Amino acid sequence: MRKMLMLAAALAVATPHALAKEAPKQDGARQEQKQAREEKKAIDPERLALARKMMMTTGADKIALQIMHTMMPQITGMLVRARPDKKEQIIQLMKEVGKELSTEANMDKLVDQIARIYAEEFTAEEMRQILAFYDTPVGRKLIGKMPSIVMRSQQAGRVWGQEVARKAIQRIRKKAKERGIDL
Repeated sequence: MRKMLMLAAALAVATPHALAKEAPKQDGARQEQKQAREEKKAIDPERLALARKMMMTTGADKIALQIMHTMMPQITGMLVRARPDKKEQIIQLMKEVGKELSTEANMDKLVDQIARIYAEEFTAEEMRQILAFYDTPVGRKLIGKMPSIVMRSQQAGRVWGQEVARKAIQRIRKKAKERGIDL
């Protein structure tokens, strides 16, 4: 039971977006309606083009793909810890799924979605200023360092999340025990 709680907590911390996808179909329908409303919002084409340029300049598509590739070994590790007797099968399965996801990942769609967010949050002039900054030596340095910063930040977030999950499980067990529930 302890392993299952730890696995559940780790998955909840490590892959919240994936877990959110498992919401009831009713929530999915609401999300689709919300997305359709968002897409109907008119965005100035110039702002959208500038936002896309920002995404491509910063390599957002490559960073997203890098995050996906980093996530797969983490999920593999969690699954192997939960079922060490199936280690080889899990590793093979995860390699297959990783290849499939890499092929299916539509980075252009992700860039477009993120570009819409930037276009909604920044004016065209602000984005031109941001792009001008990216063309400076320190801006280029930031872009060059961004993949490493994102990966290291993700690792820090994972460690932090695991600690929070560990504390949550301890408290849940303690409170459950106080109420006569044996977890």
